[in-house]
Amino acid sequence: MVWNTDLAPPEGDWLIRLDAKADILYDDPPGPASPGFATLGDDFHDTLGSHVQFETATLHGDKLKLQGTITESKNPDLAGQSVLIQGKVEGTAVQGLTVTIGGSVFSGAGLLVVIAIIAILIG
Repeated sequence: MVWNTDLAPPEGDWLIRLDAKADILYDDPPGPASPGFATLGDDFHDTLGSHVQFETATLHGDKLKLQGTITESKNPDLAGQSVLIQGKVEGTAVQGLTVTIGGSVFSGAGLLVVIAIIAILIG
C-alpha cells in the first residue's frame, strides 16, 4: 500500500493498493514485449480503480524498477498516465517502495507492500 497525504485531494486521500505480476529481468537482458501488468485501487475511493500495462520490469542488484502506462481506469483523467514503481529488494520484501502516477509520488510501508512484491517476484 502506498500513499501521500501531502498531496491535494483527491490524490492526498488515496490509500493505493497495488497488485502486480511482472517477469523481472536482471541487468537489462532482452525481455518480453509485455513483461507484466498491475491493478491499482482504493477500497474507499472507487474511481482510482485502474489497470497498468508494464513496458519494462528490471532488477539491477537490489533495485527494482517497473515502468508502464495506465491502460484503463474508472477515472478518465488517469487513463494514459505513466506509472513508475521502484524500491530496494531485501529478501522477499521491498524497502522504500515508491509509486509515481503521472507527476504524483506515493510511498509505501507495511505488510501489504511485502505481499504485493512477493507476487511480483514469483510472477
